[in-house]
Amino acid sequence: AALRTLTVPESDGPEIYQVGTVARVLQLSRVNGADNQTFQFSLLVEGVARVHIEDVIRTDPYHLARVNWLTDEGSVNDTQVRALSINVRDISRELLDLQRKRNSPLGKKTKELIDNLERASPGRLADLLAANLDASVAEKQAVLAELHLVPRLRHTLELLNRQVEVFKISDKIQSEVEGKLKTTQREYYLRQQLR
Repeated sequence: AALRTLTVPESDGPEIYQVGTVARVLQLSRVNGADNQTFQFSLLVEGVARVHIEDVIRTDPYHLARVNWLTDEGSVNDTQVRALSINVRDISRELLDLQRKRNSPLGKKTKELIDNLERASPGRLADLLAANLDASVAEKQAVLAELHLVPRLRHTLELLNRQVEVFKISDKIQSEVEGKLKTTQREYYLRQQLR
């Protein structure tokens, strides 16, 4: 589960969200620091299932909790779920195209992500996208904690649309700045030729 805060005054340690993800470790890498004296670990994990923390059994030397496995509520055959899934996939493809044009790390994995999107169930689709979007932890957590497919997909669609809109506005601003710069350069060049 994600940390809600780093420290909580009335508790012994960090407060965590009640809904989290059981994950499988795919890769663990040790990365040396610039001074070769320090190092960090890089961890690649894959979410396996969503869980609700029922009881924290212990916190030392690591957190151990009794959890309840969560399942999606709603049918994947429901017309609204199917329609939202189609919209989420379409907007996510648009976002991945925008990211690929920007040489974003996520955009570079476009083919792999699109393949995963095509095979994913509606709930998994929402989880996969929300985890990779530029959104706050609280917004991502809201998607993860939602049990019903329709509001979960709607929230994911809202996050996707917001990010696509930000990219489009950013691209428009960049085009305007480049256009003004080209005009200024052209005017300078013409003035130099007239001398």
